[in-house]
Amino acid sequence: MKIVIIGSGGAGISAIQTIRRNHPDKDIHLALISSERELAYSPCALPYVISDSIPYKRLARLDSNFYKKNKIQTSWGSPVCKIDLGRKSVALKNGKTFFYDKLLIATGSAPIKPPIPGIDKTGVFFVDTLKNTRRIKDYIRKEKIAKPGKKVAIIGAGFTGIETALALREQGINVIVIEMLDRILAKVLDDDFARIAHKKINVLPGSNGNGKHSQKEIEFKLSTAVTEIKGKTKVKSILLHNGKNLPVDMVIVSVGVR
Repeated sequence: MKIVIIGSGGAGISAIQTIRRNHPDKDIHLALISSERELAYSPCALPYVISDSIPYKRLARLDSNFYKKNKIQTSWGSPVCKIDLGRKSVALKNGKTFFYDKLLIATGSAPIKPPIPGIDKTGVFFVDTLKNTRRIKDYIRKEKIAKPGKKVAIIGAGFTGIETALALREQGINVIVIEMLDRILAKVLDDDFARIAHKKINVLPGSNGNGKHSQKEIEFKLSTAVTEIKGKTKVKSILLHNGKNLPVDMVIVSVGVR
């Protein structure tokens, strides 16, 4: 039996482990297809890559021996462009074709891209893949975002937005978080706990390990919406729903996933 799995995230890897555990003696050929070039990793750790708390080499959930040990045919770095149900085949953008008896689509979620004018400008990012996390780090270095006077706006105060804000602050970067709702972490915390978390965020120790508190506070604008990201081709400012224009040098969008 040929089983093709599209997606190397938690669901795809768990499926492989379960199949091999439940059918160790059966003749099952497994193929894993991932549009990313990296071995399976935990996307929850991406903000910690931004802060350099976790190096790239420690991000992988499994070592390369996992794929060999479980006899998995792998394809990295090319997305699926067509599934032919009649032929039971999967076509990749790079021209490869995989045939299957059973197909599991485990491609996970994609970040929500709100309809904000200017969201496609240079300097706007999403924290969703390791590739995009590397792009964020490269942009910070290239544009010298950590220099005094520079600022990053994060749209969304959920877990990823808050963790990214903390990661940037550890790099000495000025951060402003914009949230449409009236509190941070609104989907998981009630008013009281959100208020406590909000207060604690700006007294968390910095990354130097000496126990001293960071001198940079994260600025929050709650019950506020971004109506436009401005700049000719590159981010220069964000326009808020109240008409206020805030100069920023980079925007990270974190308003949830589908």
